[in-house]
Amino acid sequence: MCLDDVAQVRETASRETTVSIIKNFISSNNKQYLEGLLQEMNFFKKSNIFLHRQTFIGMIHSILIDFCQIK
Repeated sequence: MCLDDVAQVRETASRETTVSIIKNFISSNNKQYLEGLLQEMNFFKKSNIFLHRQTFIGMIHSILIDFCQIK
């Protein structure tokens, strides 16, 4: 990790965390948690702040890679 660019480390960690959170919500069978996460993701998607929209893209990217095996 010491040799990686800080942004790259953050991006990797955020992708892994997003997938972990979604897997936990799905396995808990509690739709309220998953719906809350989806609402938060929607907030990032519609935000006027560039960093928020970038975060949304990162979340979607992590979901596609892990759940759909797309690279």
